[in-house]
Amino acid sequence: MLLKPEFTLEVLKTNIIEERIQTEKEVQSKNKQRRFKKNWNKTNKRLEDILETKTFKNKDDYLALLPENLPQEFCAKDLAVILKKQKNIPARIYKNTNLILWVLVRMNVITQTKIFKRSRYYKIS
Repeated sequence: MLLKPEFTLEVLKTNIIEERIQTEKEVQSKNKQRRFKKNWNKTNKRLEDILETKTFKNKDDYLALLPENLPQEFCAKDLAVILKKQKNIPARIYKNTNLILWVLVRMNVITQTKIFKRSRYYKIS
């Protein structure tokens, strides 16, 4: 679906302000997602600013997400090491490299070449 000619994906980089109300005692969130009780509850989120818009239409747009200094044949660990060193990318992104590669394989942007020592290796199609 992502590569169909009539489909365009726009991703926004935003600043969002989370509004909170302080409570007298520590409470659980309404949806029970907190591991530990806090002395505040979220009340609302509001859009502060749209910083950047990125549009994805074709394979080249998705390939631009991969670093340029990636080896010819690479695995998820190679990608994670390179992404971890980049300053303009959130530090937690390297934990999702397997998911990134899985999506790119399903889109036929990259192809799996081999499995070596339980690591899958890929190359750009």
